[in-house]
Amino acid sequence: MDGLVHGRASKSAIVKIAVAGHTAQKMTGDPLDLASGAEVDFQRVGDLLKEMFSDPSDRRIYKGVSLLKCETALKRHWPAVEALAKALLERRHLTGEHVLKVVKRGPI
Repeated sequence: MDGLVHGRASKSAIVKIAVAGHTAQKMTGDPLDLASGAEVDFQRVGDLLKEMFSDPSDRRIYKGVSLLKCETALKRHWPAVEALAKALLERRHLTGEHVLKVVKRGPI
């Protein structure tokens, strides 16, 4: 994630990615592993939010809204998320074309 912060992705995009990973991990029903990539990224969200907002209230609101939006989107598209996870486990690498096929039709 650090490379993305200094690369093309905006801080707000990095926050959304980290929140999505954390939320998706929670939705699997597995207990959260604090050493997982999703949790390590999520713990860095606080630092990014401090860079984005000086007011702690603004940080809490932004994080809360981000969590709610991610949860809503993931619930709406959960079958596609599961299909992508399965395809990624099977293939270890997916191209953009593969992702579109999985999302539209199911596993490739």
